Amino acid sequence: MRFDNANDMLAKLAGYVLTNGTRSAPRGSGTIETLGVSFTLTNPLAREITLASRKFSLPLALGELGWHIRGDDDVEALAYYAGAWRNFTDDGERVAGSCYGRKLMAVDASGSSAWQRLVSLFKHDPSTRRATFSFINNDEDLEKSKDISCVSSIQFLLRNGRLDLFTFMRSNDLFLGVPYDVFLFTYMQELMSLDLNVELGEYHHYATSLHIYDKHVEDCRRIAEDRSSDEGLSIRSRSRGDLVELATAEAVIRNTGSVESYNGPFKTYVEELLAFREKKDAWRSHLAS
Repeated sequence: MRFDNANDMLAKLAGYVLTNGTRSAPRGSGTIETLGVSFTLTNPLAREITLASRKFSLPLALGELGWHIRGDDDVEALAYYAGAWRNFTDDGERVAGSCYGRKLMAVDASGSSAWQRLVSLFKHDPSTRRATFSFINNDEDLEKSKDISCVSSIQFLLRNGRLDLFTFMRSNDLFLGVPYDVFLFTYMQELMSLDLNVELGEYHHYATSLHIYDKHVEDCRRIAEDRSSDEGLSIRSRSRGDLVELATAEAVIRNTGSVESYNGPFKTYVEELLAFREKKDAWRSHLAS
């Protein structure tokens, strides 16, 4: 399946799973599930879900993006936007499995990171098929851990001067996961294209299990019937520094409630984060009174 934008992607995928899915209940949670689903987003910049039926939270998407770019694993930085994240930590403090940015960006004892090694690999061999990274290792407690990465691995591929990204999911929640996964990983694709100074290609997504939980079935029926002419185009960064500055601004706003003289291309995103903080502060004041 090929889609020009994320709105069309989500609506068509919802209809596909509802029509073709079968019953499955991993860990006792009922789902409608389809197996071996793949799709391509031909324009990774058209990554924002703006369907009225979905109520996509841009602040949450930006919070997660900043968290990954900073290489963070603090659960409270995500729980600030969505308290459900506290259910995905084994020690109550850190997200150990789904901290994709930390696994990619963390500098090891050699002074390098997995991300830097991928960049170096492309500079050594632009046509490489080895630019892959695995997020799951064989030492993880697959039976008891609350957080095993839903993303198995990613692979970057540079062809004809354009960078494609392939994301491989062991498990993918259509309602809660797909909108935010696509937003995040297309920005990671964009970040790599900036580091390599090449154009964006297409975004490819593979899900071993693409599913809808029973509690979201009616929501997904509405999504499947929703049509929008909005392409959901996002803001494009001019450099790696723009994305790093956005990630820094997100943390400052979350921790202090304000940010000094932001002049980058993500001004509207910063305004969204400030508005979210204001609503949160107002709600806290209401509860306190």
